[in-house]
Amino acid sequence: MRVFFSLPFFDNIFLFTFYFSMLRCGHGRRENLKNIFRALGLGIVFSTLFPRESMTAGSTSADGNVSVTIIEQASIESEADIDFGTLISPGYQGTFTVNTSGLLSCATNWVCTGTPSAGKFKILSNTASVDVSYQDGVLSDGLGHTLTVKVDGQKALSVVNGSATLYVGAELEVPYGTSAGLYSTSNTGGTPYKVTINY
Repeated sequence: MRVFFSLPFFDNIFLFTFYFSMLRCGHGRRENLKNIFRALGLGIVFSTLFPRESMTAGSTSADGNVSVTIIEQASIESEADIDFGTLISPGYQGTFTVNTSGLLSCATNWVCTGTPSAGKFKILSNTASVDVSYQDGVLSDGLGHTLTVKVDGQKALSVVNGSATLYVGAELEVPYGTSAGLYSTSNTGGTPYKVTINY
């Protein structure tokens, strides 16, 4: 195996100068030292005036692509409230449900009147579908008496031509001894239920 070792041009000049100076050295120790320092000085001058360029094996590069999809923010707006109508108590507990079609299931021995309705929301989105989550609300008579309303509906909804309609049902439990009055999430002490869409 043969190995060829190459030095940069000015490194070769330095070595040549050093070697040549050593050939001219006399037998005296002082003369030898003078020639060595002279060679080193010449090498430093060459290195300062003609600095070496960095030596590399080569270079290559490649392109990388970037992409992003931007959509407009979706929106949701309430178009109808949930309404249980009027409930006439026989004096004990009762559980009531309004389904997403607006039909009321009345508790046994209670009298249910009025016009019940489901909640209705309009959704605008540029996506093909949205996921839906719900947070329960609190009804209040404004006098410190409250009832919790549990809401539910579709968990996933298809969006057609940029819009969709969502209907929300609810369940209400009226405990024994509940005070009579108008209970609403909009009264003082009440909390509206919440519908959140993810897209």
